[in-house]
Amino acid sequence: MNRIKTILSLFAVLVALNTYSQDYVHSLGPLYFRPPSGEVSLENLFRRQVSLFNNIEENQNSLYFIGGIKLNLNSYLLNPDIVTLNISTEYNPESRDEKYLLVPDRSEVRTLKKFDARASVFSGKPVTVTAYANLNQSYYNRELLTNIKSNNQRLGVTLSLNNRLLPLSVSYRNTFWDQTETLTGRVFKMGRDNLESRLIKSFSEYDRHELSFSHENYDYTYSDLHNTKNKINRFRANNSIYLNKDRRNSFNSMISYIQQSGYYHFKKFEANERLIYTLSDNLKVTGRYSYHIYDNSNYTLNQQRIAGELDHKLFKSLRTNIDIEYASSVHDLYNETNLRAGGQVAYTKIIGDHRLNISYHHYRHYMDMKSESTEIIINNEEHIISDAEILLLDKPYAVPASVTVRDASGTIIYQEDLDYQIHIVNNFIEIERIPGGLISDNQAILVDYTAIQPGSYGFNSVYNNLSVGVMFFNNLFEIYYKGFLQDYTKVRDTEYLVLNYYTRNVYGARINLDLLTAGIEYDLYKSTIIPYERIRYYLNLNKSFKGKYIVALNCNVRDYRMIDDDIDHKYYNISARLGYNIAPRTKVMTDIGYLRQHGKNINLDLLTGKAEFLTSIRQFYIKAGVQNYIRKYLENKHIFFGTYIELSRKF
Repeated sequence: MNRIKTILSLFAVLVALNTYSQDYVHSLGPLYFRPPSGEVSLENLFRRQVSLFNNIEENQNSLYFIGGIKLNLNSYLLNPDIVTLNISTEYNPESRDEKYLLVPDRSEVRTLKKFDARASVFSGKPVTVTAYANLNQSYYNRELLTNIKSNNQRLGVTLSLNNRLLPLSVSYRNTFWDQTETLTGRVFKMGRDNLESRLIKSFSEYDRHELSFSHENYDYTYSDLHNTKNKINRFRANNSIYLNKDRRNSFNSMISYIQQSGYYHFKKFEANERLIYTLSDNLKVTGRYSYHIYDNSNYTLNQQRIAGELDHKLFKSLRTNIDIEYASSVHDLYNETNLRAGGQVAYTKIIGDHRLNISYHHYRHYMDMKSESTEIIINNEEHIISDAEILLLDKPYAVPASVTVRDASGTIIYQEDLDYQIHIVNNFIEIERIPGGLISDNQAILVDYTAIQPGSYGFNSVYNNLSVGVMFFNNLFEIYYKGFLQDYTKVRDTEYLVLNYYTRNVYGARINLDLLTAGIEYDLYKSTIIPYERIRYYLNLNKSFKGKYIVALNCNVRDYRMIDDDIDHKYYNISARLGYNIAPRTKVMTDIGYLRQHGKNINLDLLTGKAEFLTSIRQFYIKAGVQNYIRKYLENKHIFFGTYIELSRKF
């Protein structure tokens, strides 16, 4: 009852609030307050959910109220250039009786508590100090599949010296993150302290230099399975020297050093140098050199790479490129040498309203490996994990139990069978993300694993790529072809060497109208590792009629067939939106979405629907709607229906 009284009191304030004049400033001695701004709201919801989880069926009904207030305060001391203070806070008390935490709707992110404060001292002056504090608690969900409760705390302060002689900044940041997956019970806690100094200096218009140093303490607990504590020191120097005023000719240098101790020890030094020189308007030369040394408790890896590239442009129609690259790697267990050389030609021809695009890329790769056949440890192998592509680890004969998948920063360790799955495919390991887990689609990841080093071997490989596209009637209709071929000659192999001989042919056509784009693409990939056949259909429609009606439709269908295993993976993604603007401040929106994944260990059916009415009278806003949600993932099923109405007053 106390919560209900609090909510009704907030709504009474909503009705009674008067808007301050934007020019009004109130003073309290030397302290000045600008007019506050914010919002007071009241929301009523009815929700019904039927769940089948681990063969247990639940039926849930709920009726409850949510009230909320957002308040923004701005003040300064004597003068805005001396001390400014900005505070933003939000509080949403509620009264309800239910076991689940939130409606499964990707667009709904409800903050229960929030507090943001920022203070600046002598802003824009030679010495500036800025401090901030951000605290919030929120409920949200991940990909309509996993409900999340999250607490975040960020504190920090920055000291800046704003002058030409020594433009230096020193900052301290403290971060704490506590996240719970409400259905699985997985808990993630992370604490981080970071002290960083940064110096940016230019001596003339022809140069720019940046030096930075940071020290970080990192503590991460993953669902009570393990605890990661590291201390990390980073140093980085970025230098750019421009050889002419238009900066077309330049020398760029990046040098970095990282030392990490704790759960995982390593030292890494990198130097990347690049020279760009334009000989004429249509001829450019690029040279690159990189040096990399990585040292941890298991091995030391020393790598060097040198490359050169020549680009030529003839009129607007013909571009040519020649490049060569030499690389060597010295590992405790092997020595590897690579030499690649090739070129590319791109031609464009415009004939009336039509356009012809042709490009051809050819290179040869000479590789020599000297090693004993033994197990080696691979660290920080970089990949992009995507539902639309197949991800294979670089090395064959990897040990499945040794695979560790981390985020791009290398700190968060993901969990198998909750965040990702692994499959063995022709002596390679495939990694596939699980929808609703911590890994998002098209995310960068790092992978550590142990694999069998094949021993000494060598080969010459030949790579060819041909692309042809024809666009008719100012890009109204387009057909295209992409062909790829990779072959090997002079192979000196051992028992564990696996080479990817492949041909790939991609055929496609699409039509482009003012409001519609549609196409079809066929992809046949014949490979010695993982051959597949894929057909993709897509349709995108977006149209607005005189500002009254909005229509949007997006459809994407991908059908994969793994040729060797005769396994089909099908992906269907359809979304539609229809909007009608009844009046300048009144509109109705309807959204429908369907997502289906069908195949081995990826079965998912997800249907969502939402209709919403929005209107406003001056600063008074009304929003009402209905939602529907049907999800079947593997053996679990959820059916949800809900209605809501929200009243809010902004000031």
